[in-house]
Amino acid sequence: MPSMKTLTTPVTTEAAAPQGAWCEVFDFYLKSAITTPWGTVSTLRLTPLPGGFAFFTPTIAPEPAGTQGDAQAYQHWPLKRELVRGSSKFADGSMVITASNVTAEWAQMLNDVDWYDTPVIIRKVPVQSGLTEDDCAVLWTGFVDAATITNELIQFACSNDLSGLSTVLPSENMHQNCRFRWGDDYCTAIRYRSTNYKSGTCGAGGTTTRIKSTDFSEDDAAAGYVAESVTGSGAANTITRAGHGLGDGDRVRFGGTAVPGGLTAGKWYWVRDAAANTFKIAAELFGDAIDLTSDGTAVTMDSSGPYGTDLVDALADGAITASDEKAGATASEVNQGDGAEIRLTSSDRWYVDDQVVFTGAGLPAPLVAATTYNVVKANNNLTPLVRIEVSATYRGNPIEITSPGGGTAAAQDAHAHRVQYQDGGSYGWKLTDSDDWGTRWQGFWSIPDAQSGVANPLLKPYITFDFGGAVTPKVWRLACPRLVPREELVRMVSIHSSAAADFATSTHETHFEIPPLAGDFYDVLIPGAASARYWRICIRSRWAEEFMPSMLHKVRAYANARNWWSSGTIAFKADTTTAALRGVSRRVLSSWDGEVRVSALPVSPANGDTFTIARGCPRTWNGCCERRNWENFGGFLDLANQSVIR
Repeated sequence: MPSMKTLTTPVTTEAAAPQGAWCEVFDFYLKSAITTPWGTVSTLRLTPLPGGFAFFTPTIAPEPAGTQGDAQAYQHWPLKRELVRGSSKFADGSMVITASNVTAEWAQMLNDVDWYDTPVIIRKVPVQSGLTEDDCAVLWTGFVDAATITNELIQFACSNDLSGLSTVLPSENMHQNCRFRWGDDYCTAIRYRSTNYKSGTCGAGGTTTRIKSTDFSEDDAAAGYVAESVTGSGAANTITRAGHGLGDGDRVRFGGTAVPGGLTAGKWYWVRDAAANTFKIAAELFGDAIDLTSDGTAVTMDSSGPYGTDLVDALADGAITASDEKAGATASEVNQGDGAEIRLTSSDRWYVDDQVVFTGAGLPAPLVAATTYNVVKANNNLTPLVRIEVSATYRGNPIEITSPGGGTAAAQDAHAHRVQYQDGGSYGWKLTDSDDWGTRWQGFWSIPDAQSGVANPLLKPYITFDFGGAVTPKVWRLACPRLVPREELVRMVSIHSSAAADFATSTHETHFEIPPLAGDFYDVLIPGAASARYWRICIRSRWAEEFMPSMLHKVRAYANARNWWSSGTIAFKADTTTAALRGVSRRVLSSWDGEVRVSALPVSPANGDTFTIARGCPRTWNGCCERRNWENFGGFLDLANQSVIR
């Protein structure tokens, strides 16, 4: 629920004043830019409020990640929407947005727009000062199906985006009956445990949206940079900031008098090749480094919060103890090539993303000896005659065989090349095939009761890390490979710690559902993590038809924590020093080293103001896992079978 503002004057005064009202704002995301009286724009940001209104862009898709929550002027245009209506919960709701027309020229311009499937977001926002991007309610997200435009009237027929759920198979995250909502004893203990509920005193330097206190000691990760001075180097293609603490995959954007050549001011980029004081920039996560053509002038940087030293990256190869097949398979005989298919006589199983080096003379053309190729298709059903297709690039197009060849040896180093241990290298972690997946039933893998479920640290496949001594990794950042089908993605991870390498005795730290987003980092938070030498990630899938050897692309681990207090509330005490804050309560949005970010307060807290803060819960399975309360989760993880909502 969006936070409600505290009225600073009597209700009768607020009701009569313009700032006491609510208005709606509309965002139309056009497929291409058009010329309007407000300039050339690709997103129409409109409000029926006379004179227009300044508010923030949506913090949800399809608003681009780089502009979510940005300040924006919404232009006045007389608009009116119908109520949402739908025939059933499984049907698309429909709605009509009506607007008055202005001129024939305006009508002609709108007629030239391709309105079909144009995304629309409608929000209701309060019209008063001191607002934040969270002070709104999303009324509608959907698409324009058709537009009727005359010289007098414009009508948009829209449908909501419920049909987008058809891309999620099986439907997931049906967290409708979480115990936190019931307020029963299971969650009362979690909510009011001493570590989750405490009193505190404000420190100096607080603002209406940020509260500082030495009592916020649960988080030790730093906040992200805001307008931080950095130095660009066109010669080295690097950004320099001493001790920046950023790691590969963190987000950054730049401003200043002039940003380095090759970058766009305000656009989000990703860090790569991070060193102690420098890093390079990529346009995509794990993408190629951008060639900077100039140094820039008075360059500034915003960033996501740096977690600090990556514990996994600091490990030697030998500290990854039981994760994979380090040695390549045995040499195989090339039987012949036909089309894009290469036939091998092999006793080993082959997988997509394996790498192979062919040797000898008379190879199928156009294969070249001593050149590394990537397997893009493998058929092991005719063992010992295995059929593979290869590409010169990762997940590229198969090479068409023009001459069959045959009778020569193929040195198959299928696993060792791809497995680069520090973080999975270019392709991903090589996982050992196993029989622990259980039984596949209606699209899910069911773990047999005899295996003790996801709490069993011996379930394969897994990756085990030997940190050489006791560590406390409170954050694990995991990413699935890019450019892979949904069924190959990791569905759930279970994380365990132990003082013994064989995990004969261990602690089940947490288990998390991984959203089906290939190539993106997902943060697994374990704020109450133990201190142990050995840590293990057990990997599960509910979509894969069979075991996929490269289901994790990147693995990061950090000792610093963040967001202990997020989803909670902070309430100022009735006798606190600042009168305007007495009894005021706000939602906590995020927290880091000695500071919490909250929905906007009526005034800034003073040094010495007193409060009570309670750790909240997002009411999801993962939120329950963060609090080690998964046994008491009362919601539904998934629907019972695969469902397509149309």
